[in-house]
Amino acid sequence: MCIIHALAVDYDYCCQGLGKMLVNHIISDAKERGSEAIHLDAIDNNVAEEAFYISLGFQYTSTANLFL
Repeated sequence: MCIIHALAVDYDYCCQGLGKMLVNHIISDAKERGSEAIHLDAIDNNVAEEAFYISLGFQYTSTANLFL
């Protein structure tokens, strides 16, 4: 399994397609390595981030509370 724990693009380079390029590269690399799934950690209630990952084919599966 591949894990994307923290992915960010500096604001100076925002909206230039770099995030999409990075995620697509991660997806391709994961497939080449035989990964059957990608675990993605994302910040809860970040609507823009959620829309971004959904546009790339990710699906919401669950929420984990990391700070008890």
